[in-house]
Amino acid sequence: MLPGVRIEDIEAAVDAIERRNFTRTSEHLHRSQGAISKSIKRVEDGMPAKLFDRDTHPVRPTRSGMIFRYHARRALDSLIRGTNAAQRAEEPNRAVIEVGFTSYLDLDVIAYLEYRGRSAESGFSHKEHSSSTSEVISSVLSGKWDCGFIISPAAADGLVGVPLYRDPFGLALSSDHPLARRRKVKLEDLRNLPLVLPAKERNTGFRSWFMERCATAGVRPRIAQEVGNPNEAWFMASHLSSAALMPRASTRNLAKGATVFRPFAEEDLYADVQLVFRDEPQSPMLTAFVDTVLRMRDRMQHRGLDNGHEAAGMQAVPRPMVRPWKRAQPVRNDRLADLA
Repeated sequence: MLPGVRIEDIEAAVDAIERRNFTRTSEHLHRSQGAISKSIKRVEDGMPAKLFDRDTHPVRPTRSGMIFRYHARRALDSLIRGTNAAQRAEEPNRAVIEVGFTSYLDLDVIAYLEYRGRSAESGFSHKEHSSSTSEVISSVLSGKWDCGFIISPAAADGLVGVPLYRDPFGLALSSDHPLARRRKVKLEDLRNLPLVLPAKERNTGFRSWFMERCATAGVRPRIAQEVGNPNEAWFMASHLSSAALMPRASTRNLAKGATVFRPFAEEDLYADVQLVFRDEPQSPMLTAFVDTVLRMRDRMQHRGLDNGHEAAGMQAVPRPMVRPWKRAQPVRNDRLADLA
């Protein structure tokens, strides 16, 4: 059909169309930029059709490129699901669950799951992938990963969302910053304050929700920088006169001293952390994984780590949510009945 074109060529072309940047595609696929360009040319020559308008900067996909991307992405996702299903059918006892997690997740969650995964009675074996909420959602929807931990609000139609805990938002500040002297900060403190935010394309849902929340309070943050993970935000807060937005739990394992964390005084400013997976019958191994996550959540709530943040009489802030759990059938586990 496309003589001389390999799967990695199609993957490179689709990724470049989605990112609109050959350099970022090179970094994402861990291939040289020259190799990416050659892959794209093989695809273009094989059709033949031009996928990019190279006279613009940055390059832009052509109409043919966008049509190709739509169908090729669906084909690649189907291929990944088929490959994973075939491997698990061949060696069901050696199957591994692919788990994505946002870099803003409390790392104690990952440590606990690694501990449980090593126990003989766990019933699951898993491999973790640190990424962004947006990529976790797309990878789980496509079948590349089996499940993932995300921060919502997030648009995730087609996924089941299991709420785990609520993580208060706050600011990472240099220890000598004037706001660092306070126990808590307010949204109004963001006026005229350079702010470091999670990258929009990587955490679209809760980033947009936060900006809407600021607008409701009459505050328009001055965005100084965008970052991809809490380590970058923490570092920038310690070296710049800016503040970095982040959930409290993501700071737990970061070096203290030059940077401090101050939560918001507004109790409705929190991130909802959820485990998401496709709304379809699941394998016994994923069922065991979800059951372990639920038992972990029960322990967290028993220790009082889920603070709730539902103050009496407080006006709820509208937020898009991952579709809530409606029935137990997809995971086939009676322990999930309390989520109905």
